[in-house]
Amino acid sequence: MKAVHVEIPGRAARHLADHTGLGEEEQHALQRGRTVRRDQGYTLHGTAVPEVHQALLAAAARA
Repeated sequence: MKAVHVEIPGRAARHLADHTGLGEEEQHALQRGRTVRRDQGYTLHGTAVPEVHQALLAAAARA
């Protein structure tokens, strides 16, 4: 499966990083991401396979 580019706003990335319900692949994708400064905050840029991206979206929606 081909990896896709993922951009996660900083607040959401912080919340997801603290989320205990994430699997190992999702946690690894967050840790591998690159922080990019945006105005007063930041965005986390990374790559992940679509299943990991969907899991991160689902976890953010549950929060």
